[in-house]
Amino acid sequence: MILSSADCAQEWNQTTIRALDRASIRRFVDSCQDKLTGRVLDFGSGMQPYRSLVGGEYLPHEPGDAYPAANSLDAVLCTQVLQYVAAPQDVLWAFREWLKPGGHVILTYPTNWDEVEADDLWRFTKAGMEFLLRQARLEVLHHEQRAAINLGGFRFPLGYGVLARR
Repeated sequence: MILSSADCAQEWNQTTIRALDRASIRRFVDSCQDKLTGRVLDFGSGMQPYRSLVGGEYLPHEPGDAYPAANSLDAVLCTQVLQYVAAPQDVLWAFREWLKPGGHVILTYPTNWDEVEADDLWRFTKAGMEFLLRQARLEVLHHEQRAAINLGGFRFPLGYGVLARR
């Protein structure tokens, strides 16, 4: 979903860009719905916007919650969370440990985005995320740019979505 300034009747601003980003996150998670079966942990579940997409046991997870047992999950959903954790590579290793063999990670992350909160630590490139996933011994099955804005021929990707497997 790549839009240019000519695609919108209104000027790009924080509200219109955030709406585009949210729609692209939802579209990506929807496209992975067939992997959200069995025991599914929603890491950083917040207001649980994707709960209805899970075709199995939905396990919301927030900071301070107990971690699941090793090899106990069929999928981990993590949308727009890794930029807030001190050591994203450690979290990806934890996902691998929690997943059963063949289990999936459905992940979205920002790349070009303003700082959201004081504890907003990271932005990731596609190559950088693939490196982190490979380091965690997760196989990338699909990796796509979710949304971008083209301004005068210069494209600003907002974020990516990735489907990976243990």
